[in-house]
Amino acid sequence: PRLVVANFTLMVDLDGTLVDSEPLKGLALAETCGQYASTVSPAIYAEVMGSDWSTVLAHFFRQAGIHPDPDEFTEQFRHRYLAYLETRLQLTQGAESFLAQASERKIRLALVSSAAPWMVDKILALTGLKDAFEIVISQADVTRHKPNPEAYLLALQRLRTTPMDSIVIEDSTSGLLAAHGAG
Repeated sequence: PRLVVANFTLMVDLDGTLVDSEPLKGLALAETCGQYASTVSPAIYAEVMGSDWSTVLAHFFRQAGIHPDPDEFTEQFRHRYLAYLETRLQLTQGAESFLAQASERKIRLALVSSAAPWMVDKILALTGLKDAFEIVISQADVTRHKPNPEAYLLALQRLRTTPMDSIVIEDSTSGLLAAHGAG
């Protein structure tokens, strides 16, 4: 028997959920710290994964003992991260099949990410998932970052659906708190 769920919405996070990009982000951050003559482990990204960018930067700056201009650092990070995305990005095992089955079963799909739009757009283009989602929510669509529920509330509003008709798939505590806060 085939499962067909009418008016059902599946809201999925991007980084760490659909794509294995979190290690790449940690590596690019650590290497950018290296430009300031400081060595930090890429693994420290796990301590702030899912946090807003200013929190991530503050954490890395503190751990590295550096005080660079945040915009300059971000531009250097962006260059490295894009290079890693283009050469090392992989879908999470089973993600492509999962999304195909959801689409086949007429389950509505929404992407809800706290990442900057340039990151989301690049990842969706590289993975061929650009058209897989009915809507895409990114950092530019909200004023408050996860764990604030604003992104999920906006997704519910744009899809004209309810929390009772939705399931969220997340990989971070802040994402889960945001989903819970949205009901």
